[in-house]
Amino acid sequence: LGGLKLATLGRAVVFFASSVSERFDGRETIIEAARHGADGVQLFVDPRYREPTFRKEVVQRLVGQSLGVIWHLPNQPTSEDLSVVYRLAQETGKNTALIHYLPATRLPRIPGVRIGWENSVNGFDIQHAELVREKVISDGTFNVFDVLRLCYVTSGYTEVDILAYIRGRLIELPTGSYLHVADKKTWDLRFRDGECAIGDGVAKGFVDLLRLFKGVIILEHERLDLAIETLSRLR
Repeated sequence: LGGLKLATLGRAVVFFASSVSERFDGRETIIEAARHGADGVQLFVDPRYREPTFRKEVVQRLVGQSLGVIWHLPNQPTSEDLSVVYRLAQETGKNTALIHYLPATRLPRIPGVRIGWENSVNGFDIQHAELVREKVISDGTFNVFDVLRLCYVTSGYTEVDILAYIRGRLIELPTGSYLHVADKKTWDLRFRDGECAIGDGVAKGFVDLLRLFKGVIILEHERLDLAIETLSRLR
């Protein structure tokens, strides 16, 4: 998997998600990741990738770069979306993708591309998170553990419970896993409303484990400056 070899160097492997670009533009994301020393990018395959000119620009920016890549499939990809990812993988040699579990219940098939499962429910839903873990095992694929989706207090649980579960999962995730992370100032805010650099908010309860993680950490901040600051803190 792209970028994972760097984990052996004793520092976190960190990707920028396309959300760090104001326009969620993969071309800009690649430029910023290379400029600021990120190890790779997560690129959401929106309809713009169906346009040959846009796709060619993305490929040109990736070829010759040492950046790792993971393609983020839409929730309900069309045959055209799958064809686009196949072409992107062929043209760049980057052959790793992910999809949300729910609404998808079966991994799409793209020749030569390995696709992992990501948890998709917002809220502290252990049942969903555990179901995704079981799907990862039964499908013989890899886990994309979206930590930030769990950081909402729900009935019957406390902040302590949530942090204990997250810390347990971070410790046991196998090498080759991916994390989606960001931070927010308080538990009751949405990330979009209380976004901050990792360690300035609720994630201070597990930031120590992020620095030790032997996989890929994908920063899903929606502000580039916060992603840059988080990158420096994780290194």
